Amino acid sequence: MKARTISLIAICAALSACGGGASGSRGGSVSLADYTNLNAATDLNELTSNATVDVATDTVNYSGFVNLVPDTGGSTLVGFVGNLDLTVNFSTDTVDGSATNFGEYTSASPSGALPAVSGGLDIDGTLTDLNESLGDGMDGTAVGNVGGYDFDMTFGGNILGADRAGVVIYLDNTADLGGGVGIAVQ
Repeated sequence: MKARTISLIAICAALSACGGGASGSRGGSVSLADYTNLNAATDLNELTSNATVDVATDTVNYSGFVNLVPDTGGSTLVGFVGNLDLTVNFSTDTVDGSATNFGEYTSASPSGALPAVSGGLDIDGTLTDLNESLGDGMDGTAVGNVGGYDFDMTFGGNILGADRAGVVIYLDNTADLGGGVGIAVQ
């Protein structure tokens, strides 16, 4: 899955360079360029696993982007970029959300606006590290249909930053052997 994740990030970087994208983030504050910058930021990805913070008991809403790539048998590149909305309840250790407003791309270097496609994902999960250290883990499922492809995925991810400023998730599609990656901020 790690090699696929790197290629998905490269595709997102290509999208941000050409200005393509779905319809922007829901809050209007996160762009595909922000997605790429956030995912590459060392202060978010190189967290100290033993640094502790107070146990959180609030609820935080995150919004950003998700990039999905179904397995098409290797002959054709098909990918989807959409808005990702997650709610993390630190009191109950639950993760709920959705991915909607997808655009489709068929090239690693698309140009112009991405054509909209129907569908979405329902996301349901839990926090796995009891909110006691930086980089709290999460896992769960993301299920739905996007652009005519069925996605029945599991995901793993992390809360990013000492102030819980972001979330990253890595998706593994058990139905079509594709996958995805998502990142969102408060």
